[in-house]
Amino acid sequence: MVSPAYRPLLPEIWLQIFPLLSTQVLLEVTLTCQAFRIMAQPLLFQSLTIDISILRFQPQSSLTHASEMKRNMQRLTFYASSRVAPSVISCKISHWNIEWPPFLDSGVGDGDTVLDMFFRVLPKFVNLHKLICFTIPFTDIGLRQLYLLRNLQELSVEKCCITAARPPPTALRVDSLSWTQHDQLTAGDLYHSSSDMRWLSIIEPRSTLAIALRNIRDLRAVKNCLGERHIQHCLQSLSVPLTDKIPRLLVDVFEIYHCAATLQSLIFHDTFSPITLDVVGLSAISMRSLITYHGPYELLRVFVPSYAFRCLKLLDVKDPRRPYDPDEVINILLDLHSRGFATQLEALTMRVTHITQHLLNSICTLLVHLSDLDIHSSTYAAHDDAYTSKTIIPALAMLSHPSGLRTLALWFSYPADLPDRCPFDPERDIMFKDHLSRKWPDFEKLRLQGQGLNYFWSRDKYGTEIAHGDDVPLRNWIH
Repeated sequence: MVSPAYRPLLPEIWLQIFPLLSTQVLLEVTLTCQAFRIMAQPLLFQSLTIDISILRFQPQSSLTHASEMKRNMQRLTFYASSRVAPSVISCKISHWNIEWPPFLDSGVGDGDTVLDMFFRVLPKFVNLHKLICFTIPFTDIGLRQLYLLRNLQELSVEKCCITAARPPPTALRVDSLSWTQHDQLTAGDLYHSSSDMRWLSIIEPRSTLAIALRNIRDLRAVKNCLGERHIQHCLQSLSVPLTDKIPRLLVDVFEIYHCAATLQSLIFHDTFSPITLDVVGLSAISMRSLITYHGPYELLRVFVPSYAFRCLKLLDVKDPRRPYDPDEVINILLDLHSRGFATQLEALTMRVTHITQHLLNSICTLLVHLSDLDIHSSTYAAHDDAYTSKTIIPALAMLSHPSGLRTLALWFSYPADLPDRCPFDPERDIMFKDHLSRKWPDFEKLRLQGQGLNYFWSRDKYGTEIAHGDDVPLRNWIH
């Protein structure tokens, strides 16, 4: 039977029927292009997220463009209504069509129309506490309207630029500011430099500032901005791209670290990838974690003499999936141990080609206080020293952390035509996690994942156990 086709209700109709809907309190509602009609009683919204996409002007499909533009305008009218706007706590406006140049302010009529309307209705969100903007150009109108949000506490501008000709003379004070530079963009004859530091002068955060740079040349400009007292005492996170000039980069980073007393996290990311690989946490006393890569091992050797760290993550900056050779990991651990830092490690994450008995023995011998272990075995190597199902538990038993092992994650691969290589066998009734729980009462989390297996188990602070995936018995993990 063919389902009847229903025409979607207009926002005006929804506004009339809202009082007749359920009065159940909704803690959070997300309005998207597909599901903004699935709502209830907007007067009771605790958090309303608006997700608006800006469209690209396409003359060859003007009818479709006009229809989408009309829907966008209807949604904005609906959001800005007296029934909805006062309930909006958080708002996100984003541009998902990367091909459309977000820095174009020549008035071509498509995205600018929606943006101008959004900025004009923005002051109606009188209780807006959090505003997230993604690839949005801020014009003079946008900045002026932004200053009218008296209750704004958190502002996040990711890959947004300021196209305003006359920025406001005074700074806008917010509790938290998160600023991510836009990547260098070339679109036709349009070129926008990513060196736009005006966000740091227009917005004045009271307590928290997070900066993510995409252009390493702007690191010096950030350091100069730290001369302002309000930035010195609120910078908590700094993200910088890795380059082949690691020593010069580290000098600038350490100068910023010594200027910003509140810096808590330092993120190194690949210049050619917008995805941050991992975090290096800093504190006034010691470095809490460290990430190193295949190439710039100088990071490890420069950081370690000055700071103690407790977490080591071995990843590849160019390709996080590229594994380490076990002997390479052992050499790094020996280097740390020779300088007296290995015993401080409490967490280790690494991706290796295969797990060997020598690697396990080195981990447990050198890292005696290890409590969190995460090993990705990318391939199974059928070597004589490759790990067997009887080696991991005895090796882990050597760990002497006061609370014992808390978390363990093993990600492995093995040939499908060699089932005997798989360390799991449904014939055994004793679960691996039961053995770990008996040995270490504080054991909290176990993940075993490989070809044909996906098992996850955790225990919260109240002792409640949660397990999902393939709850299979395990063979030979214990004697």
